Parts: sequence; C-alpha cells; structure tokens
Amino acid sequence: MDTATGGRPADPSGRPSARHHAGRTVARSLRESTRRSGALLARVGRATARAVRRGTHAGGAGESGLARMIELHMVSSAADAMVVTALASTIFFAVPTEQARSQVITSLLVTMVPFSLLAPLIGPLLDRVRHGRRIALGVTMGARAWLAWVMASALADGTPAFSLYPAAFGFLVGQKSYLVIKAAALPRVVPDGAELLGANARVSAAGTIAMIIGAPLGVGVTAWAGPHWTLRLTFVLFLIGVALTLMLTTRVDADPPATLDAAQADQANQAGTAGDQAGGTPDGRDGTDGRDGDPISATRRRGRGLALGARSVNGLRGNAVLRGFTGFLTLFLAFRLRTDPLPGLSATTAVGLVIACAAVGGGIGTAMGALVRRSRPEVVVAALLVVLTLTSTWASLGYGLVAVLAVALAAGLGQSLGKLCLDALIQDEVPDAVRTSAFARSETALQLAWVLGGAFGLALPLSGPWGLGIATLITAGATAATLVGVIRLFRARPTPG
Repeated sequence: MDTATGGRPADPSGRPSARHHAGRTVARSLRESTRRSGALLARVGRATARAVRRGTHAGGAGESGLARMIELHMVSSAADAMVVTALASTIFFAVPTEQARSQVITSLLVTMVPFSLLAPLIGPLLDRVRHGRRIALGVTMGARAWLAWVMASALADGTPAFSLYPAAFGFLVGQKSYLVIKAAALPRVVPDGAELLGANARVSAAGTIAMIIGAPLGVGVTAWAGPHWTLRLTFVLFLIGVALTLMLTTRVDADPPATLDAAQADQANQAGTAGDQAGGTPDGRDGTDGRDGDPISATRRRGRGLALGARSVNGLRGNAVLRGFTGFLTLFLAFRLRTDPLPGLSATTAVGLVIACAAVGGGIGTAMGALVRRSRPEVVVAALLVVLTLTSTWASLGYGLVAVLAVALAAGLGQSLGKLCLDALIQDEVPDAVRTSAFARSETALQLAWVLGGAFGLALPLSGPWGLGIATLITAGATAATLVGVIRLFRARPTPG
C-alpha cells in the first residue's frame, strides 16, 4: 500500500491500479444510472399527474368541484382495495378451508353489526352535519387511517389478534359513512348540464381504476413484507385523503339555514300548513324553500319520517337482489372452488379468475353508466336482473369454466350499474335535507342483502350446479316482482296534457 496514492492500490510506477480505475468507473455509472432513473420516474410521475388532472377536471368538473371529489374517491378506493387484499390473505387464503369458513362467518357477523347502526343512528346524525360535510368526510378518512394502523398492529405477529375484529368493525362504519356522505353531497358539485347518472359513473369509474391499481399493489406488498405493512401503507393513503377533504369546494356543504324572526317563522309555518292541505309542499316540488334542499320546516318533515319515492323503492329492491346474488356467488364459489376446483385449474387460479371477471364486469357497468344516462334507471335495474337470471340459468345447467366466469361477469356488471342507477334515483327524488339518511338506509339494506346472500352461499353444502340452480330460482322470483313494479310505475305515470 503506497501512501503517495492516498492508500489506494498502486502499480510499481506509483500510479493507481487499473482495478481502482474500474471501480471508480462502475461507481460513476451507478450514480449516473440512478440519477437518470430518478429523473425518468419523476417525469413519468408528473405526466401521470397531468393526465389524471386533465381527466378529473374535464367537462367543467374543475369549476364545479367534482374533480376534487373524484380525486378523493380515487385515494379512498385504492386504500380500501389494499385493506381487502391484506385481510383476505389473513382470513381466507392463509388458513385451511374449515378454519377459513369459521373466520369468514365471524367476519360476516362483524359486517352486519355496523350496518344495523348505520341507518337508525349514523344517517340522521350525518343529516345534522350536512353543513359541515367536508369535515365529516375528513373524519371518516382520519378514522380509517387510525384503524388501519390498529389492524396492522393486530397482524404484526403473524396471528390475528382479537383487536383485528373491533378495528374491522370500526373500519366498515367509517368506509360506509364516507360512501353515504359522498353520495349525498355529489349532486351539489355536478357540472351544469351534466346528468346525475353520468356524474355517478364518472366518480365510480375513477374509483374502479384506483382499485385496479391498489389491489395488485396490496398483493405485492403483502407477499413481500406481510399484510401489516400493506395496512401501514394504507394509513399513509388515508392521511392523504384527509388533506384532500380540506381542499374540497365549499359547495359540498349545504347552505346554512336562514335565521327567521318570529313574524317570518309564523308566515313560513302558515305556508307549510297550506301546502300540506293542498297535498303538496309550499314550493310545489320537494318540500324545500328552493335553496337546494333546505327545508322550510325540517322538524316537521323528520317527524313524518323518511319516505323514498316509488321509483327509488323499486330500484332499491332490485339492487338488493343483485347485491344478495353477488354475496352468494362470492362465498359459494370461493369455498366450492377450493374443495372442488374446475378441471385443469388450481383452487387459487379458479378463485382469482372469478374475482377478475367480476371486477371486469364492474368496470363495464361503470362505463355503461355514462351511456345509459338517458334511460330510466329503474328500467335498467330490471334489465340487469333479467340478464343475471338468464346467465345464472345457463351456468347452473352447463356448469363449467366459461359458464362460471360468465355469471361472475354478469354479477359484477349488475352490481356496479345497478348501484349507479339507485344513486341517481335517490339523488333525484330525495331532498338534500334528508338525503344522507336515505343513502344510509339504502347502504344498510344492500349490505345486509350481501351478508344474507353470502351466508346462504357459505352454508349451502351442495355442488356447483345445484347451488347455482337454487340461487337462480330465488333470483328469478325476485326479478318477476321487480318487473311487476316497473310496469306499475309506468301505468301510474300521468298522461301528458
């Protein structure tokens, strides 16, 4: 070692060795490659951000505030998808079939409890804070961030701790509360000239894209570092969501009620009484004073209870059937394909294909939402039920890979497009003052339908064809009842002139 070369290896002439020069060259190459890769990733990130911004702000969405709602929903959907992948690997795929069955039953029970509270308690509470919807949305995102961290801690040791289930309970409450508030606030940020169904489809499509990105990311992180690190990553995403809620337009919040003096209040009450005696409301439309749903006498309306319109009720019944069938199909095939996989496929591959087809169907349904916005939503729901019944009949008679994937595709399509139609019906028929409660009731009914359908599929000890056949008979009866309801609605329509 020669001190003249600073401790570097040297040849007899006193100059640094060729090996030293090669090392310095490799180091410079690595630094240059790292710099170029970082610059490339930065350019790709900026280009992606610009493309997302152009997509979310198109059609007047930037000016109306819809763009921020879309971006918030993308973050929420991506984080929710990652939570699902983390929990699925723990509850279902990582344990034997019988143990997975018992854990899924526990999860179903945990799922039912928060929704039994959503309609009678949380819905009216959220109606009271409709003047602070941005804050309420931020609370739901922050609560899910904290609960994701709690679930991560419960899974850190490899064996689920009991705290996982209360945390999952709270997470579901926060998730559905967010969806209820978002759906109730959406009509206030729809661009001028746009259709409600189209706006719903746009938000849902953005959420689907985010889920497509979030789910594989969650699977990769879970496989590489474990489900607890996936949940910790979702903690960061939900905190980003909290920041996005603070950037929402103030149009999301309902206008504060006007302060009336005694004379004005008496005049308003007299007008309300006259409107009730005439069989309508003071403004002749929806029981509001014309300021987007602010009631002249909200207390009197709440006293009469919340009533959905006939179209919304029929749409809710049809969606409950679609959601129940999806729950049945999810759990029935999940366990049936583990014990009796399709020919030529492993259990994991078969379940993965079913989930993928359902996701593709959901994406198609979301895309179709913008195409059928001129149609009557209740008719679209009835048509979806007919398609699902026919596809399920084929799958039960010709049980096989193609038939099973087809019924999964039809179920995903029906659930996605049917929910868009139901949201549009409620947003169109229900006043802003009680819209959150209406969405809370609809979400509760749909989730309970999914749980009941899933429990039926979980308990059904039959082969694939027989199980699908029984589900088809039930779906066919509900489809017939929905069609009768649609026919009655058309007959009850007032004739022009």
